[in-house]
Amino acid sequence: MVVTASPRKVERVRAMGVHHVVDYTAEEFAPAVRAFTGGRGVDVVLDHIGAAYLKGNLKAMAPGGRLVVIGLMGGLKAELNLALLMVKRHTVIGSVLRSRPVPEKADIMAEFERVVVPHFAARRIVPLIDRVFPLREAAETHRQMEASAHFGKLVLRVREQ
Repeated sequence: MVVTASPRKVERVRAMGVHHVVDYTAEEFAPAVRAFTGGRGVDVVLDHIGAAYLKGNLKAMAPGGRLVVIGLMGGLKAELNLALLMVKRHTVIGSVLRSRPVPEKADIMAEFERVVVPHFAARRIVPLIDRVFPLREAAETHRQMEASAHFGKLVLRVREQ
């Protein structure tokens, strides 16, 4: 299942072969997730938005599910229904790299290189790149990102080829 942010992006995702797509600007994602999972919910939610999605994330989770918050683009503070958290035995985990000690970051990067990078090298994981901009067009790249006019990653090329 993929959750995205516009009818245009929904169609692009479907064209890539994804059968279950939700446009979260047009419908709540939690009921769609629960329907997709036969009412059970998901075991893990990786959230880079934060407060704005807390309630929906918890509703989308299965009993014993884990919510891992890795970003706060949608706000810092939200109200948490502790009774629901307890009854469903949810775990909420917060994580960020920035404040970790350098040796710990190095260990995480080494593990990422050992476990994940080979999948990129073998092309089992292929990043979806919308457009590559020269560094001198960084401001335009940022405008594209703010307008959500892209589908995939926007890349800045540091050196000219």
